[in-house]
Amino acid sequence: EFLLSASAFAPDAVPRQTWPEATWFVIGWGDAHVYQNGMSDWQRNIDALIPPSPSVVHVSAYRERPSLAQIPFARSWRHVHLSQEGVQQLAADLAADFALDPQGGPLVPVSYSFGPEAGFFAATPHYAAWHTCNHWAGRHLAHAGVPLVSGVAFSPKPLIRQIDAFGLDRACTQS
Repeated sequence: EFLLSASAFAPDAVPRQTWPEATWFVIGWGDAHVYQNGMSDWQRNIDALIPPSPSVVHVSAYRERPSLAQIPFARSWRHVHLSQEGVQQLAADLAADFALDPQGGPLVPVSYSFGPEAGFFAATPHYAAWHTCNHWAGRHLAHAGVPLVSGVAFSPKPLIRQIDAFGLDRACTQS
């Protein structure tokens, strides 16, 4: 998952259109069935073997910067410094993951979760054993300028190890 300021997103991005009063967004991505229904790890791995699976983007909107305790899926988070260009690239890439209607408008959320300030949206990339949420996160970070090898990220640990090894765990200057 990524925590980004709303100002990083274009005004027509799905999160900003859906929650115009929000100043921060937490955005994650995963297998539609697993992410919305919370299966155990072994069930998640079996489901991933049946490709391609539909995926969803999960968005939580906040009016103030949330603490980690307020973020539903926060586990072993790292703060990674991105350049302003990297933040803009990450926001654009995340916005591109939302499935749009034929006219280019946002689809309504597949479902709401954790109250009215969060929801699951249909996503364009499909989930598969070779394209997991960890690959997704690593690919987006690499495209934003972080020196990561996302192809080895079948679990969060390889990404966290790379971030720690490169000394990338620094407070982000994006406000």
